[in-house]
Amino acid sequence: MLLSSQNAKSATAKVPIAMALISLGMMFLVIGIAWPRLVSPAPVPLGATDWHDFLRGLCYGLGISFDIGGLVLAITAVAAREKQL
Repeated sequence: MLLSSQNAKSATAKVPIAMALISLGMMFLVIGIAWPRLVSPAPVPLGATDWHDFLRGLCYGLGISFDIGGLVLAITAVAAREKQL
């Protein structure tokens, strides 16, 4: 995705990529929020909570980074379009 966003020269070509990144980020955030309710830990108390916390944090991190990347790409696309006008 990074290569395609760098190759996109016009501002209108960057908008679908930005929206895809924001959608992907929101998907990871929803998975991270719903993680404790969807996946039950091991039957042993505190047996596998470290891995669950790791995967939940990974989903949060990926979601936030994709959202920020999409927002930055969308903002630069709007700024480039305003500069052309």
